[in-house]
Amino acid sequence: MDYAFVNAVNYWNGKVQTVLLLYDINCQYHKNLRSRIDTSKFLTLADGTKIYFGIGLFHVHGHQDVCFCRYAPSFIPGAGQVDGELIETLWVPLNEASGSTRAMSTAYRQESLDMIMNDSNWKKMVRLVEALVRKYQKTYLGLLEARQSHTLLCENDVIRKHRKDWEKQVKKALDAREQDMKNIGEMNIYDTDTEKLPGKAVVTFRLVSEETGLTVGRTEWLTEGLHIQETQLSVSTFARKMGRNPSLEDETSLVQQRNRLQIRIEDFQIAASQYLPDGVKFDWDDSPLHDTQWDVIDELPEEENADVIDIVALLPEKQPINLPSSLIEDFSDMDHPRLTTLMKKELQLREGQANDALNDLRLAVSQRSVLYRTTVRHARNYDKNTRAHAQVRTMSATIGKASRVYSLARKAMKALGAPKKLLEKYKELSPADLKADTSAVDFNARGTRHANLSWIWSVASDDEPKEMLEMDRVNFIRSMARLARWEEEEEMLRCEAKWARRFFKYQAERWTQRGENASGGGRAYAMKKVDMWETFAGGAEKAIARMERLQKSITEELADIEEEADEEERY
Repeated sequence: MDYAFVNAVNYWNGKVQTVLLLYDINCQYHKNLRSRIDTSKFLTLADGTKIYFGIGLFHVHGHQDVCFCRYAPSFIPGAGQVDGELIETLWVPLNEASGSTRAMSTAYRQESLDMIMNDSNWKKMVRLVEALVRKYQKTYLGLLEARQSHTLLCENDVIRKHRKDWEKQVKKALDAREQDMKNIGEMNIYDTDTEKLPGKAVVTFRLVSEETGLTVGRTEWLTEGLHIQETQLSVSTFARKMGRNPSLEDETSLVQQRNRLQIRIEDFQIAASQYLPDGVKFDWDDSPLHDTQWDVIDELPEEENADVIDIVALLPEKQPINLPSSLIEDFSDMDHPRLTTLMKKELQLREGQANDALNDLRLAVSQRSVLYRTTVRHARNYDKNTRAHAQVRTMSATIGKASRVYSLARKAMKALGAPKKLLEKYKELSPADLKADTSAVDFNARGTRHANLSWIWSVASDDEPKEMLEMDRVNFIRSMARLARWEEEEEMLRCEAKWARRFFKYQAERWTQRGENASGGGRAYAMKKVDMWETFAGGAEKAIARMERLQKSITEELADIEEEADEEERY
């Protein structure tokens, strides 16, 4: 990899001083690259070569969360709207040839693959001009939408107040990236920095670390019980929302989910005898599992085949889980040290489970509120309205899932005899707490003067809506990055069209010179090549003119739409 990269850069003899390297594992690869080059006898880079390290969008989502802000092309200056996954796009045509190449010898296989790639490259060049025009049309529309969205965002008084400070943070982070990635952690500003209460994973780690001797395994068993209950919630919701006429694929998926869940439940119940004393009785209240109040969060147009049905059979998602929170006996009357320890541990795990659910709720409610303000309100035709509502439904499903998990956790905390102060902190959740109003994203919107944020925002922020300020900050700086990438993409496409024209003319001139030095059939072949390259150059010239016309027509069309919308609002 080092050899290939260094030689690719040196191919330009120092003319290229800034390089964008997109590699699947750049978060680790870049750390010792400079030292490896410095100590190598065969690798050298020109002084002053600046390298931007990134990870393609397909792979970066499989990394840790921090890798997205640090290495995604979306936040790298000069990257434009690139996904960084060029090689993967060639898999489809190569897969079609795999049937033939499988039985070939090594040499023949290499020649065949080279031929396929040469054919692919030729098709790209022939279709380059039309592809640039189509891409430019999409890019210019994206640029105008990003510019309009950023302008609306900047009208927020909260953003106006903090804008200069946030722009300084962005400049500091980008400067840190340019300093050979030494302070790449500064790029974390592109993600939320809200301090979270300890979630279930943190509590589990703490409890497991404290276990010794005979107590080893109790936390793992309790955690598995909580995981099973969360899975029961998901399976139950899936079964209810399948509709009365589900597809064969949905029915197969439901059966598979139930089979896997049943195996986990049986293993858990067998293990319960190791940790729970004999003779205890359980009372399984399955109301949180089929609580339909979280199935419909928003009053949106119903989707086809989205009927909600009731489940009454004792299926895996309805079966009781023998956890301490399911005991019938009054906890104060039970004098059993082992059971008391299990109750305390489950209470701590339930608190972590509630914190995780609230964190998911805050993020989803904020994103849904942003969608209402920036997407749903500005959807002026059927297609945009449909897409906007689909996005809202996705966020509402996330909210519904987190709401069920939180309700289950709080019910268990109450059953475990949680202190009154703890139950006051984790209040009972209601649909009104999840309302997607503009007070969650715009403190100065009309009608929100006396609006109060839901209690879910005060659990982790000492009654101050810091999360919303953090959401505004992240939305603003990401909007800046998004607009910058669209501007870069638009400029690069213009340049690419001019580069293509220059390349075609250069090739025509080369074949003209060859024709002058040839005779007979060689001269005729050269003239044919000259005609081909001049045709390509003429197409590139027309493409540049079409880009200018597209820019003008799109701008005028959007201006007419805005004018019509203003007139409709007036009347």
